[in-house]
Amino acid sequence: VWVLNWILKPSSGSGSTDPIMAEPTIDLDVSIGRPAGHGIVPAESLDPEELLFQMDASGVDLAAVYHVVAREHSPDLGNRLLLDHVSNHPRLLPAFVLLPPYTGEQPELPELLELMDAHQVRFARLFPASGLDGHRFAIREWCIGPVLTALEEARITVGLDFSLFRRGEPPWDDVVEVCSRHPDLRLALMDVQGRNNRNLYALLHRFPNLYV
Repeated sequence: VWVLNWILKPSSGSGSTDPIMAEPTIDLDVSIGRPAGHGIVPAESLDPEELLFQMDASGVDLAAVYHVVAREHSPDLGNRLLLDHVSNHPRLLPAFVLLPPYTGEQPELPELLELMDAHQVRFARLFPASGLDGHRFAIREWCIGPVLTALEEARITVGLDFSLFRRGEPPWDDVVEVCSRHPDLRLALMDVQGRNNRNLYALLHRFPNLYV
């Protein structure tokens, strides 16, 4: 419910938005579009209607959705495609995929935040992995810091992809730095694996702004 409040709560000057339901079930890790199919499972395109059908079958009321093009190709293009797909589906809450601000691959931060505010985008995704479906950037202040500061000030929750850490030791110190430098930023670690619990629980105990 805390994520729902942050996702649906507009930033300053946008007016009010009422929750769709009192205690909905929300899935924060959902994508639409056709994946490139790097894995062994054939890639299938998932459109909004099929996604809503699957949500109904699973008892999910709302979903924070990003577009696979934003993860696998171009965040800017994928984010704009996402808005086209979910604009007529109030149960699908748009989640923008973001990058560090230095390469010109997405709008400047003020313009980007204005676009997010206009479309009530209250959840952002980061995919810093170095694999085929990652964006290859450091989770450090000198790299992604300006984006985190902007999202913190705009009260936009961040979902950090954690599946990239399955085979190696997670960069716990990077998570500590993010939570320490951005205490008002809600950071949700996505796809966390159970074998990380000993370090993860220590961080959850220390930082009230960290979630899984």
